[in-house]
Amino acid sequence: MNLKRFLIFSLLLIILFLVVNSVSATGDIIGWWHFSNNTNDSSGNSLNGNLRNGAVVNKSILELPNAGSHLSISDNDLLTFNNGSNDLPFSISLWIYLDDMTSTNIIRKGDSGTTYEYRFMIDSSDRIAFLIFDSVGSTCSRGRRSDSMSAFEDQWIYLTATYDGGGDYSGIKVYLNTSQIDVSNTGNGAEGCYDGMENEAKDLLFGEGADNLYDRKIDDIRIYNKELSLTEIQQIYNYTRDQYEDQTVEITASVDPTLSLSLSSTTCSLNTFSTTNIRTCSYNVTVTTNGTGGYSAYIREVDDLKNSASDVISDTASSYITSGGSGTDEEYGIGVSTQDTADVFPDYSGVDTCANLDNDTISLPAEPITSDDQRFATYTDPADGGSNHGQTTICHGAAIIGTTPAGVYSHDVLITVVGNF
Repeated sequence: MNLKRFLIFSLLLIILFLVVNSVSATGDIIGWWHFSNNTNDSSGNSLNGNLRNGAVVNKSILELPNAGSHLSISDNDLLTFNNGSNDLPFSISLWIYLDDMTSTNIIRKGDSGTTYEYRFMIDSSDRIAFLIFDSVGSTCSRGRRSDSMSAFEDQWIYLTATYDGGGDYSGIKVYLNTSQIDVSNTGNGAEGCYDGMENEAKDLLFGEGADNLYDRKIDDIRIYNKELSLTEIQQIYNYTRDQYEDQTVEITASVDPTLSLSLSSTTCSLNTFSTTNIRTCSYNVTVTTNGTGGYSAYIREVDDLKNSASDVISDTASSYITSGGSGTDEEYGIGVSTQDTADVFPDYSGVDTCANLDNDTISLPAEPITSDDQRFATYTDPADGGSNHGQTTICHGAAIIGTTPAGVYSHDVLITVVGNF
């Protein structure tokens, strides 16, 4: 009983294997190029190919990097599908990858309109077409074509063209993967002009004649001396698809935007003004953000530096604050510890630290604060709040003259930061 079950199961496996591979039998296939590190024909008919104009075989795929790159197969009567009186059925199938789905020959037999026997191509409107030719006298052709296939760029697709040998549009079909895609007739010549394919003794060319310089890849090219049925096309597609379809797993995640601003102090005391020395005070502005473009930080005054009687300490007009207001003018402004070319305020750190400048006579590089937002710091990458990556010291400085009115002076400034996400 167990032996009987084993024999039945074995027979079933053999039958299934024969069904799946029936379209690969050598009795139906004329040429088969799967580019296993060479351009040889695996059908048994020795229709071996020659690489031309930069075409290469790379990782068992035919790569055509240039407009003229192609594979040529020397002429052979097996590749002309006419018995001298009537056309014979045949089919072409292959896998192809195109960066740009336009204006290229996939396969053609012949090198011009007057010597073509058949042509599998993509036209300038991104339509896939298959045509047969009668080149006696004025060239006559019959074919079928798809709508635009531009949506199938940058991916592997399986193409099949079939012809039943009847010499009419209706006997030509074009498939993408396992769907018939031909929707309209194409070709030229008057009604009834097609009398049959002529043997023009021209080479068979794969990929030759692209109008554009873009990469093309072709693999597993098969030519059959029969009209493949949809079932057979589905069998080949399902049997070969795994090595061409995208098997990657896309992992996605997101990071929420972050932006923070902190001040080392919310007060800054210039203490008692001096007519002979500069008075300074400072605080650190620290920014952290994961914005891909970093951040920009701005300062503006809410009101002037003034006393209760509204006497105002004048803004510096010379890009520096000097002790004693240069002897004739009051001066008030700020400098910063870092600067780029687009920031308003100068970098004082080349002179000294802000703390050392306090109650000294050395000039402080400074510009006035206005009621408009003035940029004092910027960083073009995510910032971690470090001294070189998100931390700026603002140094306020002032000097007075002997006639500056007495009183307690104060004003507020507003600091804002904008993240560049």
